[in-house]
Amino acid sequence: MTAHLPSSFDWIGTANLFDRRSGSLHPRSAYEATRCRLLQLSSASLAPIKHLGISRVHGLINRLLPSDSWTTVTDGSWSFSYPSGDYYWNRLLLSNWDYEPDIDFFLRSVKNIPFVFIDCGANFGYWTTRIAGDEHGRHRCIAVEPSPVCLTSLQRNVERISDRVSIIDKAIYSSSGCVAPLFGSRHAGYSLSRNWNGDTSIAHPRVTTITIDDLLVDQGIDSMRTPVIVKLDIEGVEISAMSGATDAIAGDTMFIVEDFAEGGPESDLYAWVTERGMFVYALNADGYSLLTSREKFKGHRRFGRQSRSLNFAVTRSRFWIEQLRLARDR
Repeated sequence: MTAHLPSSFDWIGTANLFDRRSGSLHPRSAYEATRCRLLQLSSASLAPIKHLGISRVHGLINRLLPSDSWTTVTDGSWSFSYPSGDYYWNRLLLSNWDYEPDIDFFLRSVKNIPFVFIDCGANFGYWTTRIAGDEHGRHRCIAVEPSPVCLTSLQRNVERISDRVSIIDKAIYSSSGCVAPLFGSRHAGYSLSRNWNGDTSIAHPRVTTITIDDLLVDQGIDSMRTPVIVKLDIEGVEISAMSGATDAIAGDTMFIVEDFAEGGPESDLYAWVTERGMFVYALNADGYSLLTSREKFKGHRRFGRQSRSLNFAVTRSRFWIEQLRLARDR
């Protein structure tokens, strides 16, 4: 079972290696093999209902069969590691499950355009490692993540591409220099918003904030001269974050914004961005389209309610609007 391992693979601290392209699993022990097969089986079983409840099921499996080691998944030249007992990223063990295929399609369509990628809410570095990697264009990336829980995995994942990645351990917000608690009980849902997802527990009592504009200045990036893509996946404070991005909005900046789709109040995203002269594009797994009215925006949100969030591209940059047109025509 451990044949044909990559010659450069280092087993130190790692329990499992999974190749998403071939579907081959290389566990370090029979115990880890059992864990992984159960995680894969549960993911496959929940596929017909769009993996509803997968995090809870994986959490239960991890409690019954705990592991304190690491799992690494590969996809061509890309690799990504996470604690084997993680409730969230173990879904990558299912080869036919794709993480945010709408964002992946968009970023692949523009990968040959020079840009800097700002990954706000980088978590363990999934998008940072892909965009800085060979298959997504080897772009310079700034990974912004305030949680110490996530930073350990993030730092591990960017080690071999550290020449193209900078890590900023702060929280993106409307103002810089504030010290605030980070709320939540699970790393994929930490938020500066106290009542985000109804979870008021404090994950980390002190995180420091920074605005997008200040971040760009600190990193020596002028969005008037350098195209920028900012991914905002920061659990309910995306509009607050954009209010601290006045200069970025005026430059050649494209924002990929996660917008809450279920169980929350009516979204203000469309009104907020269009009032500032920005255009809104719906992202899909096979393309993107300009949304020209609030009704179309709301209709797209209803159409995409199979997940708790939807991703939109918003910009007022003529550069990015033209690049989207060219990418669509290709």
